[in-house]
Amino acid sequence: MKSNSRMENGDITVRETHCNNLTTWWSSRTKNEKKCSYCVFGLMLSATLGLVVYFALFADKNIVCKSSECQAASTQLLGFIDNSQNACDNFYQFACGSSRETNTSAGYQNIMEDDIDILIRQMLDSESNNSNIPSIDLAKQFYKVCFNNGETRNGMKHLTSVLHLIGGWPVLEGHDWKAERFTSWAVAVRTLRNYGVNFNIFFDINVDVDREHPERYILSIHPNLKHRFFNGNNSGEFILNYMSDIAAQFYPQKGIQRQELIDVLNFIFSLEKISEKSRRLTANKPNNLFYTISDLQSEYPTIPWIEYLEGVLRAVPLRPDDVINVADPLYLKYLHSLLNSTNPRIIANFMGWQVIQSLINFLPPTVQDKSYTYLEKINGDFYRKPRWKICVEAIRERMSAVINMGYIKLYFDNDTKYRVMDLIRAVKNTFRKRLLMAEWLDKVTKRKVMKILMSSVVKLYSDSDLVNLAQESSFYNEINIEQDELLKGVLHLNLVYWDLHYARLIAPVQDEWVRSQTFLSGSKVSYSATENILKFPLGIFRGIYFDSSRPDYMNYALLGNVLGHQISHIFVDGQLANMQASKSAQQKILNWWSAESLQAYLDIMQCISNQFSRFQAQTIGTPHVIHADSSIARHEDVADLAGIKAAYYSYEEKEWRYGPEPLLPGLKYTPKQLFWISTALQFCPKYADAHMKEQDTSNTDQHSPNEFRTIGPLQNLDEFARDFKCSIGSYMNPREKCRI
Repeated sequence: MKSNSRMENGDITVRETHCNNLTTWWSSRTKNEKKCSYCVFGLMLSATLGLVVYFALFADKNIVCKSSECQAASTQLLGFIDNSQNACDNFYQFACGSSRETNTSAGYQNIMEDDIDILIRQMLDSESNNSNIPSIDLAKQFYKVCFNNGETRNGMKHLTSVLHLIGGWPVLEGHDWKAERFTSWAVAVRTLRNYGVNFNIFFDINVDVDREHPERYILSIHPNLKHRFFNGNNSGEFILNYMSDIAAQFYPQKGIQRQELIDVLNFIFSLEKISEKSRRLTANKPNNLFYTISDLQSEYPTIPWIEYLEGVLRAVPLRPDDVINVADPLYLKYLHSLLNSTNPRIIANFMGWQVIQSLINFLPPTVQDKSYTYLEKINGDFYRKPRWKICVEAIRERMSAVINMGYIKLYFDNDTKYRVMDLIRAVKNTFRKRLLMAEWLDKVTKRKVMKILMSSVVKLYSDSDLVNLAQESSFYNEINIEQDELLKGVLHLNLVYWDLHYARLIAPVQDEWVRSQTFLSGSKVSYSATENILKFPLGIFRGIYFDSSRPDYMNYALLGNVLGHQISHIFVDGQLANMQASKSAQQKILNWWSAESLQAYLDIMQCISNQFSRFQAQTIGTPHVIHADSSIARHEDVADLAGIKAAYYSYEEKEWRYGPEPLLPGLKYTPKQLFWISTALQFCPKYADAHMKEQDTSNTDQHSPNEFRTIGPLQNLDEFARDFKCSIGSYMNPREKCRI
């Protein structure tokens, strides 16, 4: 064999001469020399391993993140942490002890919604450019005109002409009003619909997915309660003065007949009475009835249903076999009787008043000021929305598809989407592993739950969703908003919005999630048992819940925790939905509980109920002890425990794979301790005493009070006690725990 011959294997080339030389050199060494070589090699290997262990266990622990995002996160946590408290004595007092009382029940959800509105405002404030689609430019123009409040008396004149088209407003016209011009309230509704004015005055006509046949849309009739704008025994006089002030803005020189307004107010009280009576008699009872058009006409004969519905649908044909869902037949029965027994003049006055109220924000500032003065009198400490927020909300109500598309394009980049999806996959995978290890679930139940869990769909948005948003947005392209014609612009937008809404009746069923306002500003992940879909609002991927620029122990503690909580509802809510859903929907929900597993779950719930029943909290000001109602909140309490456990193990696996993350400046806590501290962040706001008392006595909240949601799950987790070194028997590390 030649000395320069080579053996090739892919890109690796080995020279045989070198191998032969190395073998000859080693064989010529003495026994002692070989022993020394072994010792040197062993020392080198030990030193290398020691360095690896040192850097893995110690070196990274001293690294502090100094970015502006980490500084902001540290400041946020420092605003809540009370270092005078011991985490093992009462973790809520430690993690949230420095939190200040808020004056409302707003909490983080309202803060996040405001944050989303601010981002939308910034988008609408930016200059239009050729890269934007026309509907986004229209939204910017609408916002500009609305914000500048450029409405002159043109709006009042246009609104007066609309009122004239439906027969006039007797409050203004007095003896000049002619009853024959007001043909009927049903004809007036049709006229309002054609001009883009609010026509859902006595009841709402919606297009909803048919629960029995979810592959199609149907028309639904719902009670309208928008007339409820009074409060308390003394509000009658306030509202009469308010109505007089508003009417005087149309004809300042003309006296207003107060009796006309008194009749309207009494009619409003009558509507309130039939609404309350219907709610009381149908509480906790299935109340939906389905009618054909002919059945509806027979049941409520004085309402011309075909003419009425055709006027609402406009270009959409009303088919003879269309089914109408009446959500509250008893209310409709009472309303039918009330309308038949009420003087048409009073009905005309009420409709005119409702039309004005629906457009009050787009009338001159002098008219809007009257509305705010009334609200301040009737509500006391009243928050007056800034003009920019009124305008943003007005655009979102009428052009949600346009705004959602613009928001995704501007604020939700692919990198954020990929990181979010990685976190979601990690938590789902961890949940799957923990379920397989759960001793309280039998094998058959595990297989069924696993099938549902792994086939569950995470819904953010897809390319087809963006196509649908763009298609819907194109219907606004021909609208133009003039500087001095704000009201006309609003009515034109209303017309397009309602045309799009009712056109769904003859279209294939689509997921409405991405075009809804909740898609942007919602802060709650929802689970649909019938569809097996977890729906994520984009609003939750910012604020306290997620920030790609901060350490992931905060993201897993907050967003991961919320996700784990909702995943737990997959196997809890499925059973509940199976009992509550329609027959066709029940076939899509797998009833996975075996008798043994169900009993084990009930035992876990009972354990947690017993634990939470011992909790109590004190209001900040006036003495009032808050208790947990375990009978109402126990499903959510179990989900809190399961969610935080899944989030913790997901983050622990991430840390094992990639190593510890940097610490936050000014906080001498480990990454895992910062994980636990971050879990409390969403529960730190302390509400005013009045809100806490109302929540405690109403028994309507499905969740336990924030303090209990913080300490309850952690008392049951050995992992928390280990990371904070809580001694056995301490408050946060009790000897008896509820295991899941």
